[in-house]
Amino acid sequence: MTTAPAPPGCAVVFHDLDEARTILAAGLRADRPVLLVTPKNATAMVGALPFQEIFAEASRTHPGARARLLIDCGDDAALAHALIANDATDIVFSGPDGQLRRLRNLAAARGDATSIATCRPAAWSAAAGALDEERLVRRFAATPA
Repeated sequence: MTTAPAPPGCAVVFHDLDEARTILAAGLRADRPVLLVTPKNATAMVGALPFQEIFAEASRTHPGARARLLIDCGDDAALAHALIANDATDIVFSGPDGQLRRLRNLAAARGDATSIATCRPAAWSAAAGALDEERLVRRFAATPA
């Protein structure tokens, strides 16, 4: 099992643009890189594009934030394939080993820096709309740089 790369304590599940902005602002204030993680099974319902657009917009409004987006594809090989083809950098794929191998081969053949993990990292999560910037700053600041 390969866990997605994340600074310990700096991975956070997000649901919308306000939460993404809160996470990036906290990362900037704590001077820590952050990993924004899509909710489990959310991309199966709405696809990855809304999360990619939210991440892009939050990044535009928080220049200087060191952040990455982790998209959980579940066992959807077609979604993982599309993300690799569209230059996603961090994905989680929990499908069969044969499909995982083919996806990793595809990323390598493209020369991509796509990281394909097989399990989600430990990520802090709050109820939708309940992320608190001050609490995140303290959490991130307590994380070794």
